[in-house]
Parts: sequence; C-alpha cells; structure tokens
Amino acid sequence: MSLTDLASLGSFISGIAVAASVLYLALQTHQNAKHTRALVQLGRATRIVDLILRLADPDMVAAEIAGNGGTPTPEAVRVQQFQAICRARLIALEDSFAQHEVGLISEDAFGDFRAGIRTVLTQPGARAFWIDWKAQRPRTSMKFKAFVDEMLSSAAATESTLRPPGTGE
Repeated sequence: MSLTDLASLGSFISGIAVAASVLYLALQTHQNAKHTRALVQLGRATRIVDLILRLADPDMVAAEIAGNGGTPTPEAVRVQQFQAICRARLIALEDSFAQHEVGLISEDAFGDFRAGIRTVLTQPGARAFWIDWKAQRPRTSMKFKAFVDEMLSSAAATESTLRPPGTGE
C-alpha cells in the first residue's frame, strides 16, 4: 500500500468521522431545543399556577370581588377560591400532558399522574369546572381536551363502580 493509498484511506475515514460528528451534533441540538421548550413551558405554568394560588387568598379574592362591583360574601369567596384551585390543577395538568407528549415524562410516571387526575375528576365540582373551562378555551389543544375527556369518562366509570348499592343516581 503506497503513501497515496494511505492518505486516501485516511481522508475517507476522516470524512466518515466528520459525518458522524455532524449527526451527533444534530441530535444534541434537537434534544437541547426540546428541553429548552420544556423548561420555558414549565416556567410559564409555574408562574401562572403560583399567581392563581396567590389570588386564591381570601383577602385577595374579596378584594377582586369588591373591585369588580360585587359583594365578597363568604360563599362568593369560597366559590372563587375553588375555581382558582381548579384552574391551577388544569394548568399543571396541561403542562404535564405537553411534556409527556414530547417524551420528557415516562409512561410509568404519567400513568401515576393519570390515576391521580381520574381521582380528582370523580369530584362533581371538578367535572363541572372542566366542562365550563373547556367551552371557554377554544384554542386549547384538541389532544389535551380529548385526554381530559377520556380521564373524565374513566373517572365516571370508576366512581359508579365504587358507589355502594342503593346510593346511585
């Protein structure tokens, strides 16, 4: 094998190494972009949930009701607090759903999360809140809406099997 042949072989191997490096770099860039989007989404969801829960403080709720021309009765405060809790849950759920969709939450972890959501959706107030919230948010992802509706159906089925005989509707 001549020196020219060795140089050609070296160039060929070098070309393969460069191509492999470029592919690896592309994969890393894709992963980093996906994780950056997830961090941005998580930060957004965290800020919104934190704000909603801070606004659920009884004094804040009373101030908001009064500021909007209403009378901050104890019942009105409790209703608005409940709605804030439901909004916070749904925003957290939407964030977890989005992260699962892009592969950042494992199936096992999401399965546990799914079971918890089904439990929450056995509560009549949470079910009613979802129905109203879904109607008011036409731009929410259809996949997310279908997911929560599936959880709602599953929760209703679970609730009916757990109800003692003679207590059904």
